[in-house]
Amino acid sequence: MGDLKLIKQETNDTLAKLGLSFAKKQKRFLTEKTESACVVYKIGNHSRLLEYTDEFWQMLGYVSADEFRMAGGEDFLALVHPSDRAKFLRSIRCRKNDGTMYRSEYRLMAKNGTPVEVLESGRIEETDNGESAAWSMIISTMPMKRMRERFLFREFFDPITGLFNRRAFGISARDMIDAHPDIVFEIMIVDISRFKVVNEMFGEKTGNQILKRIAKCLRDENESLTVYGRLYADHFIVCFPSSKVRRRAYMDALDKLTAVPNEDYRLDIRYGVYRVIDPSLSIGMMCDRAELALKRAKNGTVQAFAEYDEGMHKKVVGEQYIVNNMEKALRNKDFQIYVQPKYSLTTETVVGGEALVRWKNEEKGMISPGEFIPVFEQNGFVFKLDYYVWEETCKFLRNCLDHGIVPHPISVNISRMDFYNENIVPVIVNLVKKYHIPPQLLELELTESAYMEDPKKIIRMSSELQRRGFKILMDDFGSGYSSLNMLKDMSVDILKLDLKFLDSKDHTERGNNILSSIVHMAGWLHMSVIAEGVENREQVEFLRTTGCDCVQGFLYSRPVPLEEYGRMAEPDLSEGTIA
Repeated sequence: MGDLKLIKQETNDTLAKLGLSFAKKQKRFLTEKTESACVVYKIGNHSRLLEYTDEFWQMLGYVSADEFRMAGGEDFLALVHPSDRAKFLRSIRCRKNDGTMYRSEYRLMAKNGTPVEVLESGRIEETDNGESAAWSMIISTMPMKRMRERFLFREFFDPITGLFNRRAFGISARDMIDAHPDIVFEIMIVDISRFKVVNEMFGEKTGNQILKRIAKCLRDENESLTVYGRLYADHFIVCFPSSKVRRRAYMDALDKLTAVPNEDYRLDIRYGVYRVIDPSLSIGMMCDRAELALKRAKNGTVQAFAEYDEGMHKKVVGEQYIVNNMEKALRNKDFQIYVQPKYSLTTETVVGGEALVRWKNEEKGMISPGEFIPVFEQNGFVFKLDYYVWEETCKFLRNCLDHGIVPHPISVNISRMDFYNENIVPVIVNLVKKYHIPPQLLELELTESAYMEDPKKIIRMSSELQRRGFKILMDDFGSGYSSLNMLKDMSVDILKLDLKFLDSKDHTERGNNILSSIVHMAGWLHMSVIAEGVENREQVEFLRTTGCDCVQGFLYSRPVPLEEYGRMAEPDLSEGTIA
């Protein structure tokens, strides 16, 4: 019968050259699942099968070799699909009897009459009686086509909803926008807020049902010139000609799906839109701009929709500049330490300070903490910056001690993100040990928002720091929603009150009463009180009547560089050493 193993090897090599083996991960599929057979048939107008393996008749749906023969299957030309016989005969005439490989694609007829697409590869050889015969391997390409379809589906479609995935959406949206340059399109991102909660409460099956309902809703709109898909997780995306009417129609239809199936729970759906004013942008950049608008909608409490504007773009560019330059700024000490002095209400002299940070940038000048701190809290750089501030403050305190001066305590801020570092306590303790500073000179300011985020962790860590000799200050007391609950559970040495209580002209007396009550309550709990934001003498006189201990504010001093603070405080510093 000839060297069929050699033919099979050569056929596999040919397939590899043709690129039909999609990747190494499909190798097992091709070797184990591909339907292939070794076949020898006579060359001529009446091509008769001479030899074949069982896989050949199995490929065509027969249950046995006898059934195949009885059906006349050994007439090879009769097995070729009628529409492909002329093509098949032409290919036979083109084959050379010189041992070179040939390749042919056509369809065979299965037992039930359905076409079977095959790929034949082999060579022409002479039989023992001198006739020419094709020694070939015939492979059904149907399994590979099905595999390719599955492969393409995974590449371009979301497996849960059947919508386009991000890649396919980008391709289709690009084609649609380019094909209609006279139309202004918009891209809308749809987000289910807190969708993880749905999965946790009701299970992934319910979550998937919701995703499928949203996908069906998008399909049911069935508008022309529309592309939609699922970006990831609970984010869907739609591109359509910009129209407030169509936008509202999508939002109204989706808002009707806010009820979780069979549960007493309602979804919160938010929308971010980018009008494609600049079609030259990549679809990825358009999606990013719609996501920026979505962030604004998600941060809102009432408005569930936001549209991208250039202000958002400027904000992103500014934030990226900060990220690109933060490490260099830290290395070059462009972050400068400022101190806002704290004054005794009794003597109106400096009794301490609060360390703050400013960024002196060679290109942009002084960058406000309100611009860079939120960015650093998001990307985690805030811990490096905080540590830098803590260390520079420790160096200042050490320098005072080295000159025989007992410095006033300086408080430093501990960001809520710092508490994600489980080693925060030893880090702070080792820092004061490194500079041989009594811990009571480095006071630690926590924010109420940090406590609200993880009360147990904050209580545990702050208690340990107090045990090590540090004083704990609660900054922005009263600005949150759980202040009294916090005081019940957490030991604090000093409360810092923001004088926003006294801002409203319509409720001055009421604000005064609240603030006065807090100061008295702090006294009962053996805590000192510092009032922040003091800007006029009326506030000072009122605070004196409450028994408030210290104040900070522009009335007395703005934040000043660390060296200037040293000169301001020096007349009030006492000579000596700390035991």
